[in-house]
Parts: sequence; structure tokens; C-alpha cells
Amino acid sequence: ELRTRPEPEYPGDGAVTLIDDKKGMPDFYRDPVWMGFRNEPLEGLFFFSGVEPPTVSSVTLSYARNIGAMCMPPASVEVWGGNDPRKLTLLGKVVPSQPVGYVGTRIEGATVTIKPSSFACYKIVARPLAKLPAFRDAPKDKGWLMVDEIFFN
Repeated sequence: ELRTRPEPEYPGDGAVTLIDDKKGMPDFYRDPVWMGFRNEPLEGLFFFSGVEPPTVSSVTLSYARNIGAMCMPPASVEVWGGNDPRKLTLLGKVVPSQPVGYVGTRIEGATVTIKPSSFACYKIVARPLAKLPAFRDAPKDKGWLMVDEIFFN
């Protein structure tokens, strides 16, 4: 369940985009395997229903890094968990390093390691970069966060 909406030009195929096992190419963002966030974070709830929720020890956000297209690593990724979506606890957070110069285009992952847990609900919050690095031609612009998958490991 998406709590925030992607930008209109990169909607993907809705919430299922994040769990459909379809990886994107790092330079073709019109493909519906990608969702783009720029003005607000990606915030999504993931529910594990059934007999017993799986044990999760990390969560990986798969994103595109394409500096020329202003697609940057997330500013941060948070993982929240609990059995009631209204009462979640922060389980872990990562702040990925940002490029200091132009580097190749590729797909990367930001992994948040957590204490192994078996919750019915997890919330992922990934924030786009609020300001591009100074070396970029438009340092006052916001970065794009282009996401194709979220993996629960």
C-alpha cells in the first residue's frame, strides 16, 4: 500500500511495481517497472498475511543511479515494523553515500539491516535527495529517486 504517490510522469504500475520481481534498466525510466519520487518520499506499507510472517533480517531498496538524469541514491531509507500498521517501531535506518563526481549509470541497492523479526507489517520510507551535489550542473535542483523493487531478506 503506497502512502505517498510517485510523481505523475513515473507512476510505475502502482504499488505492485515494488514487489513484482521486475527489474528495470538504469536508463529507461518510462518503463512501468520504475516509480519516481522527487517532491515527497516513497512511503509504503507491506503486509505479510498468512499462517506465519517470514523472518526478515534486512530490507533492500533497489534504485537507479544516473547522475546525468539527476537520479541519485536516496537521502535515507527507514524500515519500520510491527503487527499493527498504526503502531510501528523504527527498526533501522541507512544513509547511503552520495557520489562526489560523475560515475557510471547503474542499478544499486540500499540495504537496511535489522534485528531479525517476524512482523505482519513493515513500513519503508525512502527520501529523495533534497539538493543535488555541488558538482552537478544544477545543484539547487532536487534529485530523483527511481525505485524498481523492494526486497525483504
